[in-house]
Amino acid sequence: MILKQLILKEVREQFKVALIAAAVLSLMLALGLVSYGNQLQQVARNMAQVGADMLQPLLNKTLLSQVSCFCGLFGALLGWLQIRAEAHPDLWAFLVHRPVPRTTLFWNKAAAGLMLYGAAVGLPLAGFVLFVAVPGKVAAPFAWAMALPLLAILLAGTASYFAGVLTGLRRARWYASRGLGLGVAVLAHALLFVVPEFWHAVLLILFALLLLACASWGSFQTGGFFRDQPAAAKGSLALGFTLSAGVLMAVLLALTFNLLFTHDYTYSYSQLSQFEVPGALASARTAYRVDLEKQELTPLFSVTNGNAIIGFSETTRVVGATNSTTLLVLSRTAIDVLEEDGRFQLQSPYLPAAPEYPTVSLYWLRDRGFALRFDPDNALNQELKGKLLSQLRWLDPSGGIRSSLELPTPEPPVRDLLAEHVITALAPLAIPVTIGEEANRLWNLPRLAVALLCAGAGWRLGSRHHFSRKRQLSWGAYHFLFGVPGFLAFLAVQEWPAQAKCPGCGRLRVVDLEQCEHCEAGFAPPAKTGTEIFEPLTAG
Repeated sequence: MILKQLILKEVREQFKVALIAAAVLSLMLALGLVSYGNQLQQVARNMAQVGADMLQPLLNKTLLSQVSCFCGLFGALLGWLQIRAEAHPDLWAFLVHRPVPRTTLFWNKAAAGLMLYGAAVGLPLAGFVLFVAVPGKVAAPFAWAMALPLLAILLAGTASYFAGVLTGLRRARWYASRGLGLGVAVLAHALLFVVPEFWHAVLLILFALLLLACASWGSFQTGGFFRDQPAAAKGSLALGFTLSAGVLMAVLLALTFNLLFTHDYTYSYSQLSQFEVPGALASARTAYRVDLEKQELTPLFSVTNGNAIIGFSETTRVVGATNSTTLLVLSRTAIDVLEEDGRFQLQSPYLPAAPEYPTVSLYWLRDRGFALRFDPDNALNQELKGKLLSQLRWLDPSGGIRSSLELPTPEPPVRDLLAEHVITALAPLAIPVTIGEEANRLWNLPRLAVALLCAGAGWRLGSRHHFSRKRQLSWGAYHFLFGVPGFLAFLAVQEWPAQAKCPGCGRLRVVDLEQCEHCEAGFAPPAKTGTEIFEPLTAG
């Protein structure tokens, strides 16, 4: 059932918020285009070396991160404001006391909120994509598939909207437990930048959206309380809070170990053979000099006899008062070093060759000679148990080998076994954990102890508050599978009524039941104060 008046009411109340959000997002996107133009000018003047994502606004990671944060914050704020405006108990009771099912009220409110969110975020993003798609506006190739990251971010904001609704609906004594639903939305936005395919992102967003929408719907049915919610809503709320508690635990553990256990690390830097630069391009047979201003490609180097170029790198070094640009080209059989005008500086056999040694670093020496360093492929070297050693070769200006040296295998970094053991012990049994070698996997055994401890603590709390046997068993299984995060979610979602001493048996009883859960005695009548105006009826 569509309630037009309710939708118009919600739109009218939150229209200004959506309008401000659209203006802020439009300004953010405009500034992104200005920044892109400045970067492109620097690239054209060969003053900067940037990655390919920086040359296409739709794929700019910095801009995508900013838009993701904005969509998440605005979606959550819009959902929270819709509920917050009606949070007063008397106003809430008045608004929901209508001959209309609460499910209808909820989905109409949600429809209005999603319409506002879609207009405030979708219109600026659509305009941004169309501007980039117009030929001549952006000096970069365009394909409609490039808009998929922005589309995924736009959709993820709908999950943030329901997280905001859930935060506004929750009736909890702990403010932290009210906002635990936001953790699911934050996790969804973060994982968007990790998943490899768009359909993976869609599945992730659907999971978060359905979980938060169901939890919000159930909370709306009961005014934010957990006890009388439908089973599906209870499960969604518990699972969402468990995920949020797990993320929060991981962050706290990482911060704790970083603060308490600091280590000194040594880093080494090598110049990769495949390095994207705007001043040069290479095909399988030819390397070209690129002139962006003149829009020209000048051939510099070609291979023959079935050979192929497998990597290249352009570097700039200071020689006296001038800059010298050098192009390093790797083919299957040789290493060629060229000046920017195509003149050869060096040619040497590519030995040891790829794929065992795909990384080559070039160094200039003071005596005008060169040094080449060959580093093995890490994955292949791990399979061979470190048998491939890095090699260093000194060359004279003509390319002749003066000497060579095999570098010793670096010591593996010291692993923080304490951190691994703690993480393994606290990880829920529902999540498989295989950290470290077989010997360290024995630390999975404490996970069982932690799971049993959580199940026992949950059973004890349930017994004190007179949970039914079915409820006890359900929560016990949940605690056993999800461990500490599940137990924290249990503490957050459950209402814990106050307890008073029973006049019948003397034991503590919950005050929200008419009869004592231990002896079934009722509450004692209130003491008379002499102001009573009613007397018990007597037979006349």
